[in-house]
Amino acid sequence: MKHIIPGTGKRGDILTDPHSFFSADTRNMNDSTHDLKQELETFKSIRSAFMKWTLYLLPWAILITIIFIILNYQVNAGRIMYITGLLTAAMSLFAFQILMQKIPRTFKTIWDRKIVIECESASPDVEQETGLPDEHEKITGRNHLEMKYLEFIRNLEKLVNNPFQFLSGIFFSLFVLTWQYSSKGEFLIAFIIGIMAWKMTITAIYVWKIGKYFCIEPQLGHADKCGGLSPLGELCLWNALIVTIPAIYLGSWIVIGMITEPQTAYFIIFAKYSELFFKS
Repeated sequence: MKHIIPGTGKRGDILTDPHSFFSADTRNMNDSTHDLKQELETFKSIRSAFMKWTLYLLPWAILITIIFIILNYQVNAGRIMYITGLLTAAMSLFAFQILMQKIPRTFKTIWDRKIVIECESASPDVEQETGLPDEHEKITGRNHLEMKYLEFIRNLEKLVNNPFQFLSGIFFSLFVLTWQYSSKGEFLIAFIIGIMAWKMTITAIYVWKIGKYFCIEPQLGHADKCGGLSPLGELCLWNALIVTIPAIYLGSWIVIGMITEPQTAYFIIFAKYSELFFKS
């Protein structure tokens, strides 16, 4: 049955069942919800199986190396610096593993808590134009938000695993050439640090972008006492911790070198590497 649609002069079907008006949008919303859930569950911060196992096994290999050095070599000032450097690297790698695990969990939790909302103001009341309730507006609005968030997550995963991460690794490896003292192993470590730096930078950028592309609605009274935003805070904390651990190592040895007496073993070691320390 046809009727004239008010304000258009066009003929259209009379809706005998208002709920049929929403059925297509409801199906689309269910599809996008399924896609978003699947995307978050299958999100991979490290796609390369080789790189994933390398980053997983390397800190354990470093700890085994530390034990081997302690048991088989005489511990002196130089070896203490070397051992603490290895321990610093292992701790940073463990922190990096936790960071990679937290990326999908954080963005999933933020979404599940309904903290992410649309920033655009609502469009004109659907009920006034069509005689139907504004349920359609709510469905299409939520569907649009889910599609937008799905694209946001896909872009994050794509950039975290972008091939440019290997260029970052190469750049850090070349940086080792500027050191007066370097070994072949340090080139590999520098390459891995470059890849870590890429992933950490992209993570930080997307934490910033979530507040740019979406509006955040803190949940006052939430159990985490942070408006439900504690996952984002924890993600940033682990990202910063990876850099903080080496900074503590560097600062500690600078202090040790400055407070020890000249010609002592620790002062000599500090003087030997002072150019590297202050260049860093």
